[in-house]
Amino acid sequence: MATKTELSTDTAQELLEYEPDELVRLLGVRQAAIEKDPSIQGSFDPDVQQEDYAWADVVTVGKRIWNTLHIQAYNFVCGDDEESKEWRERIIGALGVSVAAGVVALSNALISIGIAAALAGVLAALLIKHFFIPAAKDGYETACKLWKEELPQGSE
Repeated sequence: MATKTELSTDTAQELLEYEPDELVRLLGVRQAAIEKDPSIQGSFDPDVQQEDYAWADVVTVGKRIWNTLHIQAYNFVCGDDEESKEWRERIIGALGVSVAAGVVALSNALISIGIAAALAGVLAALLIKHFFIPAAKDGYETACKLWKEELPQGSE
């Protein structure tokens, strides 16, 4: 499989078809693979076989990655600083086009704050599924409110 340096809406749509627990596991698999071979971190779709990793280990790693990165992502995506305002506008605009386009925009925003591409697409799909789809009727601010409620106290 070729290294994909841009997340396509087709790949984003494929990620959205995963259940949330599968996305958490995929985060763990990709993090474990990055630790073995750091050169894959720049690929949105690295050639990694989930079967190569023990289920319990990658679920634990995936939960650790989720617990760490979703706090960082929240502060960037739902914050009110001028630095991330353009990204917020891009994400809102993309979500108006399609959920998959929202995943692409959010993954690009995550990369801009230093999250590896191999993790960014999966994390973006998980965030969209977990916070933005449930709040779709009520908008971006509601998604951020739902997200904030799930943050550990004092982490924002």
